[in-house]
Amino acid sequence: ERWGFDAPALMGFISTGGREGEQDCEGPSSICDVIGGIKEDYDDKSGFLVGMDFLGHVTHQLRVGGGLMYVFDTSLEFDGDSDEIDLGSDLSAQAIVEGLVDVGPKTAIALRGQGGLIMLFPGDELADLLDELEEDCDGLEAQGGSCEVKDGPYVGWTLGAGAGVVHDRGGAALRADLIVQFYGLSTA
Repeated sequence: ERWGFDAPALMGFISTGGREGEQDCEGPSSICDVIGGIKEDYDDKSGFLVGMDFLGHVTHQLRVGGGLMYVFDTSLEFDGDSDEIDLGSDLSAQAIVEGLVDVGPKTAIALRGQGGLIMLFPGDELADLLDELEEDCDGLEAQGGSCEVKDGPYVGWTLGAGAGVVHDRGGAALRADLIVQFYGLSTA
């Protein structure tokens, strides 16, 4: 019988992903004409992640709780450019609902839904870019203009779903999952 709380530790890799990015601009039309409305497709090239789930059994086959997931190196590669841009790291805090379907005496299929907040902590090339933008703002303000650079952390939303196999080893369990995650994040 499955009862009580489980706190599995997670380790994994982001395999791939992609999206169409969009940059919006609010400000003088001369600046926004140059940088506003830029759209570029990109691939997520992030790497190693760790995390921890905290799940309580509601029934033998259903558990709910929350989890944290930390990605050490969040990177993007824009279409047409072979160089990766290192953004820093990100942390997700999510609510989790998970069903367990027994397929053997010690093996179950886990079906999972999750959603919550994601925070991007600027580092590497994004931090350098923010420093450059702050210098540009200082110059603009010295000429009587107004400018603001938000330096993070940037907060957004994340939703995901996944499936995995859980095998009970008596006191501990081994688990392998494939999770699809969607997120929206604004740096403005």
